[in-house]
Amino acid sequence: MAKNLTEADSHAANVTVPEGGDPRTAASVETGFQQLADRTNYAHRRITGAAAMPVSKADTTAGAELASVVTTLGQQATSPYWLLEERALTGTSEKLRVYAFASGSGNQAIVYTRNAAYDVATAAWAVDTAGSAQKVEIGTRVLFAHALAATTSGGWTDAQWVDGLASLTVDEGGPAGVLQLAGLIDGAAPAKNTLYADNILQAWGCLETDGAGGVTLYSHFGVSGLSLSGGSVIVTFDNAFDTTTSVVRHMCGFGNVMNGTDACLFQPLTGTTAALQVYPDLASAQTDLSAVSRQINFHVCGKLA
Repeated sequence: MAKNLTEADSHAANVTVPEGGDPRTAASVETGFQQLADRTNYAHRRITGAAAMPVSKADTTAGAELASVVTTLGQQATSPYWLLEERALTGTSEKLRVYAFASGSGNQAIVYTRNAAYDVATAAWAVDTAGSAQKVEIGTRVLFAHALAATTSGGWTDAQWVDGLASLTVDEGGPAGVLQLAGLIDGAAPAKNTLYADNILQAWGCLETDGAGGVTLYSHFGVSGLSLSGGSVIVTFDNAFDTTTSVVRHMCGFGNVMNGTDACLFQPLTGTTAALQVYPDLASAQTDLSAVSRQINFHVCGKLA
């Protein structure tokens, strides 16, 4: 009766076949079929990124052949991640992995993970064992990024790595004055010498009103446009700020009038807009910026959506 072979993740050095005089039975050829099936599974797992490419001296030839196959078949269409290496951590079920990453948008990176494996079939991440997972990327568009997933059995996507950054712990034991990069802080006490997503400038700009209803934006970052409305300059940002509770609670900005003694106030309006208002003093009415010439520099911090 026919049966199915169970494929192993192995690459036998030789394929054993019967010779003259050996019994002419199904069992006599099963060993060779099994070795071929195992070899096929071994190659398939490495082409699709489900297992690491061979890197030892003994596998040099096989690795070169598989690399050629990957290039020919265009493995990028199957998965953006290619598993290059994985090693078990001593005393735990967790593994360290190294991936090559290439996206359709042109971003390439080397990705290091701890306790996180990429599942090609589901296009999602899963942990080796219950607990936290970490991910570090060094690439063309990401200089250095930490990520930490919450305790989970898996099933999270690339975009959801960012959501777990709130519980990232930063080691403060390094040399004094060394800048560290981390993710979100979200209420935890910030570590010294650490740059977080929450404490960087999200937008800044230099503008000038001409006194005749016009406004010009000069050097800027994170700003998509300006307009005049009700005597205020309305600033529109490239990226939206968090409006979960109130944008006022997540956007912090200030302005400075360069060619006058006016006080400049920053008023958040929506997730993507804010108003710059100018007053001669706190007791006077707002100055109409459409009717006066003013040069204003502004800076905005806060939590993006």
